[in-house]
Amino acid sequence: MDRLAVVKLKKAILQAIVDADLIDRDNIFSNYQLSSDIDPQYESYTAYLADCLKNTSSDVLLEMAGYFDLDVPKIISKTPESTSYWSGSDFNVFISHASADKHKAHQLKNALVAYEIKSFVAHDDIEPSSHWQDEIHIALRTMDVLVAIITEEFVNRAWPNHEIGYAFGAEKLIIPLIVNCDPYGMLSKVQGEKVTGRKAPEIAEKILQVLVKNIKTEEKIISVLMKSLISTSGFKNIENIYNILKLSKKIPGNLLQEKYNKVFY
Repeated sequence: MDRLAVVKLKKAILQAIVDADLIDRDNIFSNYQLSSDIDPQYESYTAYLADCLKNTSSDVLLEMAGYFDLDVPKIISKTPESTSYWSGSDFNVFISHASADKHKAHQLKNALVAYEIKSFVAHDDIEPSSHWQDEIHIALRTMDVLVAIITEEFVNRAWPNHEIGYAFGAEKLIIPLIVNCDPYGMLSKVQGEKVTGRKAPEIAEKILQVLVKNIKTEEKIISVLMKSLISTSGFKNIENIYNILKLSKKIPGNLLQEKYNKVFY
């Protein structure tokens, strides 16, 4: 099994153990040499089980799945990954940030909601019991764009740089937001946006302006914004979306004007 299949299977087995009755739990603990005594270092029973399964071989995972009669082919199928934080979203923004900048990331996430766009912010979207590295990798694989809040703290952190490396390798669009520092490494070759002192709604608008003009994202984000133009409320929001869409060369001017007029008349 590839890594993604293993991650999916571990999650299914973890949930099966959590939902199991005491007899089944005891059988699993006994058969696979798992301790039923939870070490105090773990925040929860689920966190303990996740750690127990971390280094389990594929063969043993398949045995466990068989014990619980899990539908393995369905679980590890190549269908698009589904995550709660992307639920109902047609465009996915991964906000990469250092832990010291989580407040900035959270504000930007909220600002993008006005355009019916969902964002992944690790500090907001990963459940305490989840295996956080797996959750981040799933979000990276299913994102449409990576927005990086580049600060001095970001530069010196391993995981944000790992996220940047993944985005480059996957040839995803990267939008660096520069805050009181200079672009570095591979990011020095990417056009960034200096956002020091700018508020989240203004930054969100700038991100969308980039998205509607970039070949990697324009088609998908235009579709999202066209829907948002019709469904959103508030004159300011409608004007913002309309002005962003006008930047695209993909939409005939008369069609956009027609959509705009329908909102008001």
